[in-house]
Amino acid sequence: MNMKAKLIAFYKVLADGVSLRTKVIAVILALILLLGVVVTIQARMSLRASLGQRLDRQGISIARDVAARGADYVLTNNLYTLYELVKDTLNNNEDVRYVFIVDPKGEVLVHTFNRGLPKGIRQANTVAGSERFSKKILETNEGLVHDIAVPIFEGRGGTVRVGINEGSLQKALKDTTERLLSIIILVSVIGAGVAVVLTAVLISPLKQMVRVTEEVAAGNLQQTVNIWWARDELAQLGLALNHMIESLGKSRDDVDNFSQQIIKRNKELAAYNAIAVTIGQSLDLKVILDAILEHITEIMQICYGEIYILDREGEKFTLIVGGTAQQGTVLKTKNDFSQEFIGEVMKKGEPVIVRDVQSDQRLVGIATCEGKASTMVALPLKAKTSVVGVMNLYWSNNSSKITENIQLLTTLSTQIGVAIENALLWQELKTKEALRTLLLEKVITAQEEERKRIARELHDQTSQSVAYLMMGLELLEKVENLGEIKERVEDLRFITNSVLGDLHDLALELRPSVLDDLGLEAALQRCTKEWSGKFRINIDLHCYGLLNSRLPAQVELTVYRVVQEALTNIAKYAQANSVSIIVERKKSVLTAIVEDNGAGFEVDRVLASPLKDKKLGIFGMAERVSVIGGDFTIESEPGTGTTVYVKIPMEEVISHG
Repeated sequence: MNMKAKLIAFYKVLADGVSLRTKVIAVILALILLLGVVVTIQARMSLRASLGQRLDRQGISIARDVAARGADYVLTNNLYTLYELVKDTLNNNEDVRYVFIVDPKGEVLVHTFNRGLPKGIRQANTVAGSERFSKKILETNEGLVHDIAVPIFEGRGGTVRVGINEGSLQKALKDTTERLLSIIILVSVIGAGVAVVLTAVLISPLKQMVRVTEEVAAGNLQQTVNIWWARDELAQLGLALNHMIESLGKSRDDVDNFSQQIIKRNKELAAYNAIAVTIGQSLDLKVILDAILEHITEIMQICYGEIYILDREGEKFTLIVGGTAQQGTVLKTKNDFSQEFIGEVMKKGEPVIVRDVQSDQRLVGIATCEGKASTMVALPLKAKTSVVGVMNLYWSNNSSKITENIQLLTTLSTQIGVAIENALLWQELKTKEALRTLLLEKVITAQEEERKRIARELHDQTSQSVAYLMMGLELLEKVENLGEIKERVEDLRFITNSVLGDLHDLALELRPSVLDDLGLEAALQRCTKEWSGKFRINIDLHCYGLLNSRLPAQVELTVYRVVQEALTNIAKYAQANSVSIIVERKKSVLTAIVEDNGAGFEVDRVLASPLKDKKLGIFGMAERVSVIGGDFTIESEPGTGTTVYVKIPMEEVISHG
């Protein structure tokens, strides 16, 4: 629930069934309590800081006193007198929790613990000989303890450790808090009394105005407000209300209801005609829906309208037209909204009317008009037999417009549904055409780059080798010694083999001959082996049903290129260390799956990104598969890897070919 919805819900709870007097008193008490809580917290924090510093100073003073008085006892190893010293210190200081002394080697000389030194306390606080003292705050089962360590003779005589508990500090905090709370309660009682007096002065004229207003609403225009004793804004409001009642009485008899209805109806029909013209003139979905809601607002006098569009996959509703805070946000997924209001409208396929929006639990978080909407209708937008969206219209009063015009709204919603379907198809066509154009440009660019690379290969390697071969043949003509001729012929044969090898590698890069000679499985085995060796990534390849018969050439080439492109994407982006490829033929359907354990990505975000940001490799694979009538799917989430699915019916390939 967003902040606006929370404020609306809070206002609803505050307003329903609560009198003005109660609200004023509640606000005053809330302010007093809020101020009291803030002051109490601040006072506690300041007092705690001050008392904490005092405890620390007290502990340092006590520790230094013990260090000074016990120095001689430590040096003379008079442990009994030393024990009496620490015991007297403990007994004479209420806040002291414990005292103990350790020698320079860290061994405990004397302590005041009844059951021995607690585990870990000796190492909890240490002090260097050059330091005057060291302070640590320890957490114990009795609360926080301020542990003070003071060296004896700059550490040569050992260390005195004194623990000061926070008993007196906590008691002071408690007493201060109780006094402040007593003051807050007293001030709250006084504030409530003042609020009662003030509201009594304000509510009396307001009640009179409410009573007169109810009489006027019932048709009785003879009532007037009489606030003779007031000279403030309430008196002005009463005079304005009296003037309004007088004006209503004069104008009611002059109104020609029949003529007004005729004029109003003509205006509505003109607006409906404008909607039909808008639908016929544009294929821009946003333009169509903006114009439709503008006209409906004028016709039906609604306070708010919104249109939700179901995506092409039938998975999500998206708010296309409505409040700007919600513009373009996904409402619910298909798994979630089946029990919600919009899902109910989609399921029924018929208009749903709600007479009391505020009390309908299905509309919690959906009702708008700043929480004042009282009546609404939800209309399914149909294209042929399927629902493509839902239009919600809200009124701020119990308008009779819904019942009077429900048939007209139903007919209009069907026209809107068809317009939405056409606009979505048009947008989809534009997107596909734009992608085809980008893919074509990519193919042309790739072709030109490949031609440049081949030209460089032929010029830098093959042509030089052939030139060297020609020079060798010319020199061979001038050689007369048979042994030298054989030696030069052997060199020329080596150069010829090198040229043939370069040409063979170049031909394999353009199109693997193994794909034409041995089929898809052999070509994939060679491709994955070379790729795995190049990028040091493990590949697990499984092929089923491909040994006994060859597939159509289009299918083999398409699957080979899709796998090749998928492996290229994995090497570039996936950061994977394992890839699994499964190619299986079952009867007349070929299935190919490429799965990696890499970083993954957000498929919806990539597919919905602007054309300039799209990854054309994905759309290139999809385009290849769609050309031969197959289905292409890619599934991925960040951190879970990526899976590419290809399904090709053989009958589709035959019909396309």
